[in-house]
Amino acid sequence: MLGEIFQKQGAEISSLKTAPSKKDLKNANIYIIVDADIDKEAYGGKANLIDPTSIKNLTDWVKKGGVLVLMSNDNGNSEFEYFNKLAGEFGIHFNDDSYNRVQKREFEQGKVMVPAGNEIFSEQKLYMKEVATISVKNPAKELLSAEGKNIGAIAKFGKGTVFALGDPWCYNEYIDGKKLPADFTNYQGTEEWVKWLLKQTSKK
Repeated sequence: MLGEIFQKQGAEISSLKTAPSKKDLKNANIYIIVDADIDKEAYGGKANLIDPTSIKNLTDWVKKGGVLVLMSNDNGNSEFEYFNKLAGEFGIHFNDDSYNRVQKREFEQGKVMVPAGNEIFSEQKLYMKEVATISVKNPAKELLSAEGKNIGAIAKFGKGTVFALGDPWCYNEYIDGKKLPADFTNYQGTEEWVKWLLKQTSKK
């Protein structure tokens, strides 16, 4: 459904199954990395880790105006050491922890309340479960909190933008309106987020 939301806003989408080359990135305005695998989750049992060449390619691309999205997962479900080498270039650090832990169908335990005045989202109630917290330093700034801990960040870097979140939050089951109680607005939040990402690409 996330791809459909991007397409609804006029974007073209594609997947990249290899490390991002300069040529690959030249054709992209937005590049999304979701939930860097650990070996137990990876196809064939061996995760592809972010390497120095990819970090340089992505850093240079963002500097020229690219929009990079980094979404991790929580402790035990995401690779942190190498993912943080990339995130660290932008003042962002994913912590190897887990907050907003939800027991069975106690959905309220996964709530993230967005206050008025947020840079991306309108005031609303989002659902994000088992998220990693994020530490920031210049040029990054905090964006969202859960259980009093920061879980989101934005960084302006050169002409580009980096968005980071400690959860790959826009799963189909959380934005299709079938599983969550009606007061969670993940579909609306996802639409607002996609519109914001696309708006950043026009600021090159």
